[in-house]
Amino acid sequence: MDDTLYPEIYFLKTAYNRIACFLHQSEGCNSDIIYKFLVDEFERGGRKNLFDRLFYEFKIDASYLDDLLHIMRATIVSPKIPLYSASEHLVSGLIKNNKKVVVITNGNVEQQKNKIKSILWNGLDRYLIFALANIYKPKPDIMIYEKFLKPEYGIDLSKAIMVGDSIVDEQFSANLNIPFVDINTIVRNKLT
Repeated sequence: MDDTLYPEIYFLKTAYNRIACFLHQSEGCNSDIIYKFLVDEFERGGRKNLFDRLFYEFKIDASYLDDLLHIMRATIVSPKIPLYSASEHLVSGLIKNNKKVVVITNGNVEQQKNKIKSILWNGLDRYLIFALANIYKPKPDIMIYEKFLKPEYGIDLSKAIMVGDSIVDEQFSANLNIPFVDINTIVRNKLT
């Protein structure tokens, strides 16, 4: 879902802004500087240890970690984030051809549900199956297929393909023995 169907950075920027405002209120930090740090560090080094880097850089007590995670997980973006136009076109075309479209996503379950609520689906969400892999085990483990998609929806792997944007998605596809298409090979209209 993230960066395959929509630009995740829009969700993250909203969450980082809320975190920056929280730290301004709690610690008197300059919210603009905190926000810029979070966005720049995410774009440079990803999400791994991002808050640890924040605590270190600004000498903020790590006891705020639970608060920051809560803010991340509870964020819902408004106005909603548009889908990439090519992804919307692809999903819409599959639905019009009576294909089952499953959105399989890793990550904290509450946060992923709120990301789903934050996306402008233009009605497509009524036809989608949302599979939150972390309820079982994150991709590339195939438990989400074995415990949810196969028994609940009868997903037939002989007729399936996986569209994704990461090595994890590609490994998941290989573990299911289905073809993989990297979304980056599909020309899409990225938002700026």
